Amino acid sequence: MTLESIFIGTRVDKGRYGPQSREMAISDLISLIHRPSEPTRLILPDFSGLARHIDGQLREHFSQRQEDEYARKYRYLSDIWYQAGSLSNPDNRSRRFEKVMEQSQEFLVFSQDVMPNTNLYDLKYNEGERVRQKGQMYCLALLFHIIARAAFEPESVATDTTLVAHCRWMKDWVKKTLGARPLDELMVRTAMLDPGFFPALQRLIGDTQASSADEYLANCIRTACQKTSEYLNNPRQSYRMTFNYHSYDNQQLTMLKVLRDLHYRIDRLEMLLQELAKNTEVDFTTADTAGRWITEQIGKVEGNENLGIPANI
Repeated sequence: MTLESIFIGTRVDKGRYGPQSREMAISDLISLIHRPSEPTRLILPDFSGLARHIDGQLREHFSQRQEDEYARKYRYLSDIWYQAGSLSNPDNRSRRFEKVMEQSQEFLVFSQDVMPNTNLYDLKYNEGERVRQKGQMYCLALLFHIIARAAFEPESVATDTTLVAHCRWMKDWVKKTLGARPLDELMVRTAMLDPGFFPALQRLIGDTQASSADEYLANCIRTACQKTSEYLNNPRQSYRMTFNYHSYDNQQLTMLKVLRDLHYRIDRLEMLLQELAKNTEVDFTTADTAGRWITEQIGKVEGNENLGIPANI
């Protein structure tokens, strides 16, 4: 198959036509237009559209390189994690867990740069799956970091503020992704149509108020009545009010489920940190014992019990 490309040619020295390379193709555009009465004076056309196009290509290329680096870092972290868990010699295991701490810390910081800037009202194709995957990798890397920290020096886990900060960052990201307006609309919709799932949303936004779905809906109706109530001039002394609620499509509901599960995993990691703060002695004397404890913690993070969060929204 013959490959062809189109370029704007300009006459150069010795009767040749340019450009002579793809890089010159853009640069030579600048010298295309001269004012006839002033041949030495250059007239620059508006290249803003062209600049945006080139900038977009560069950003896309950079984004892909960043994604490739992200995947490579996770594979490496996963490899040294499983190596550390398989070592029976305490000294060797301690050194390996120290390496896990370093790499997981680096991965967590890098992950914060590649988490997508999600907008519930402008979701891209398959964005929910991308957020789910990145969120799960973040939580597992944080679990690796916490366990490695506990294995290396368990008595100081409670004083390590970076562990709590990594949990807080992801919860803040979830809250920022939800936004105030979408969440209020979802709360109203859920209180009206799916009251059984209302507690999950309260936990998602960190709502400390113990109001039920009925109480929340009643407050919303009272507020709407105060703002939109109007008198109907008829003998029955009737009034009318406007009450709006928003309906979410399947893609938006899928994203909300992903955010709910991600928030839940961070909840479990915070609970693990609290347990380690109370019980500073973790048994890593044998690989089998350590393996069972680690498996138990992973199961708690990936499970969905005892937190009052339903499996569906």
